[in-house]
Amino acid sequence: MFIDSAKKLPQSFLQRHVIDLGCGDGRISVKLRRILKPKTFRGVDQSRALVRTAKQNNINAEMCDIEKEPISGDLGILWAVAHHFADPIKTLQKINQNFNSLIIIEHLNPIIFFELGRRFGNKKNFKMILSKANIDIEEEIDVGKKVVIILTK
Repeated sequence: MFIDSAKKLPQSFLQRHVIDLGCGDGRISVKLRRILKPKTFRGVDQSRALVRTAKQNNINAEMCDIEKEPISGDLGILWAVAHHFADPIKTLQKINQNFNSLIIIEHLNPIIFFELGRRFGNKKNFKMILSKANIDIEEEIDVGKKVVIILTK
């Protein structure tokens, strides 16, 4: 469902230099790479084990704690990562300043939420956090009540 929604991205988000911020094991990165047809694609994650697995999934991945380390680029992707941030407003603000554009996907359904992290509750609350982080929403792709895809710049 979410990957199908990513296929609705505007042309301006295709064929860019992409960094998957919090790439995890690389499974979603592989699918995004197929959809985005990027000039370059790199994944970063703070987990050594996940970076190793992402590399096994043919993702150019490296260790990076995006909350603490500087990172910048053309197009950054946050696929269900923001809820892990200790200070989401501060971290999203930093990332927004350091990337030309962002694709932010966040799950908002507390019932299916098995991971540790904060719950944003609903789209309105999540969009309020983005606003506090000075993120201007260019477009929102509707995936339903429980998932939001936000495009910036």
